Amino acid sequence: RQKGSWLLVTGVLSGITPMAMALPMKLMHLPVAVASTAAMGATQGAFMALSGAMIQEVAPDHLRGRVSAFYLLLAGGLMAWVNLLNGALADIWGVPYLFLVPAATYLVILSFMTGGLSTLRVTFKRGTLALAASGETVPAA
Repeated sequence: RQKGSWLLVTGVLSGITPMAMALPMKLMHLPVAVASTAAMGATQGAFMALSGAMIQEVAPDHLRGRVSAFYLLLAGGLMAWVNLLNGALADIWGVPYLFLVPAATYLVILSFMTGGLSTLRVTFKRGTLALAASGETVPAA
């Protein structure tokens, strides 16, 4: 049960902390920037670790390696390309914009998904992964 709550908390904070990171760039306040950076790393790292562990719990033993590899390819590979694009866009729009807009977009998508997908609500409330195809739940370890 706690795992689902932590996934929700770290997911929400993963969107809020980049927005907080944009604030010190406008104010040029170093302690706030350092604290925001640390919080962003902690919440996003915890979110990625929890989501990866929960995905591995659902994957059948004979597919676990493939599922994990695909998840890492999407998470790590896509993240690298988006960061490359963000670096180019930072020169055009400025860094604060690139912290604010994706973070706000992520929070809006997360809130709509949490409200609209019963399987995601089950994950957050019970700490179990709901299997969309069968309606079953997999207990969290």
